[in-house]
Amino acid sequence: MAQIVSCLDDDNCATRLVTCNCFNFLLKAGGKECFGPDELHNVYTELLKRLDDSSDELRIAVTTTFSTFFSLIPENYDKEFYKAHLQALYRGLLIHLDDLSTAIQEAVYKVLETAGKIHPQYLCEHIENVKHKHRSSLYCDKLLALFKQ
Repeated sequence: MAQIVSCLDDDNCATRLVTCNCFNFLLKAGGKECFGPDELHNVYTELLKRLDDSSDELRIAVTTTFSTFFSLIPENYDKEFYKAHLQALYRGLLIHLDDLSTAIQEAVYKVLETAGKIHPQYLCEHIENVKHKHRSSLYCDKLLALFKQ
């Protein structure tokens, strides 16, 4: 897995894109049986870095991979024990909810719809802390309405 993750930093955009798509495929194919929380935690920082990539195509692919990533979080995920990981994930994703690209905003919103199910209250706290910094609070407000029900 480390070899695949290291390819996410390659200088060639096509390599980064293929690597992201391969990683998404591996996550789907392996499922929860192959990827527990510790394995997932070892790769999310590299995925978050790719959300800053110059290629919007790659950034969209990263959001697709994150959707798969969050679908593999087990029901018995210890939210308190792994709170630092959730904090890094929520903060990293919320930054891109205010992206200049509407397509990226929508893709990140979809990821956060899934990610927020893990610890809705914690995501809402993070949203409240950053929404005043966003150019538009549309997606923040939609997420708050979804998870404060």
